[in-house]
Parts: sequence; structure tokens; C-alpha cells
Amino acid sequence: MLIEHLIHIGAGLLWANVFFTSGDGIIIAYTLAAITQAIDIIRMYFFHKNIILSQPPDVREKQLKIFYDGRFYKFSQVYILKVLWYGSVILITAHFAK
Repeated sequence: MLIEHLIHIGAGLLWANVFFTSGDGIIIAYTLAAITQAIDIIRMYFFHKNIILSQPPDVREKQLKIFYDGRFYKFSQVYILKVLWYGSVILITAHFAK
């Protein structure tokens, strides 16, 4: 989580002029956040799935059913919140760097 904050703070510091000089700066910031968070959500999905697959077979079936039933909605909600948060981190950092 700290690494993600540092990545987005670094983007805000390095490209502060891009985010505020062009009319599409907000779109660029949130697109950058969306791409990095999509990579992170895919990583989290496979991490949790591999934990379940490493369980004994009798436990695995029950946990896979629970995983597939409700996980999509949880991952999509987390993705939306993370994009909003980290896009804001980029813009706030760029504002202070400007």
C-alpha cells in the first residue's frame, strides 16, 4: 500500500505540469490511476485464488464457491474506490508540486 502511494505521488511530482496545463489533466490522472489499479486488482484476484487452490480438496470446493459467488462485486467496488483515491492523490500532489 505504501508502494502504491509512492508511485502515485511520484507521478504527481514528475508530471505536475501535464496534469494542470492541459485541459485533459484530470482525465489523464484518473486514467493513470485506473491502469495501475487494474494491474493491482488482477494481482489480488490471483493471489486470493492461489491461496484457495492450495487448501485441501474438501475445503477447496466450499471456498471456491464462496469466492466466485461474491468476489466479483467486492473486487469491482474496491477497484472504483482505489481509482478515485489514487487519482486524487496524483492531483493533490501535482497541485502542491506546481
